[in-house]
Amino acid sequence: MVKPKRTLADDFAPRQPAETASIRDTLTPSDAADPLRHLTVQIPDSLRHRIKLAAVEQKQSVRDLVTQALQNHLESLGR
Repeated sequence: MVKPKRTLADDFAPRQPAETASIRDTLTPSDAADPLRHLTVQIPDSLRHRIKLAAVEQKQSVRDLVTQALQNHLESLGR
């Protein structure tokens, strides 16, 4: 069976909704009291790679790993 050729328009076609639950759907009541916010930072590519590997090794999301690391760091500073 031959696949049809992709066109540039295919890349800009509307995406189908994901079948998985969104982050908002997975929040616990305690999370809902402290809503999530986006934080965009630029980090070296090598650090990003290490973070992703650590998340896989720990069987957790990058978001959870980074959130926990930041919380631990701030607690160590007494904040």
